[in-house]
Amino acid sequence: MVKPATTINIRKQDMDSHGERQKILTDYDTFLSELEQVPALLQQMMQKKYHSLDVYINNCNQLKSSCLKINRLLAEETFSTYIKTHHDALYNKYTWDKAV
Repeated sequence: MVKPATTINIRKQDMDSHGERQKILTDYDTFLSELEQVPALLQQMMQKKYHSLDVYINNCNQLKSSCLKINRLLAEETFSTYIKTHHDALYNKYTWDKAV
């Protein structure tokens, strides 16, 4: 009876590991997508050419939303560890050492 329980535990651990990997990869796609939007929004806002106040406010809201998503992802320990390990330059570009 001990062996089947061990086998079940191993399979559950494998599923958890696969699920965590999938979440990190999904979060990474979201991270990159949000990072791509920020410079475009900032550039458009700096040009000061808007057809209406609603468009400007929409861009402000989108910029805020993108920044919040990026910060939330970087605050997650598993995601920030993944970025530090696999994309150190990207991590360093968008974070700073809080101890400084």
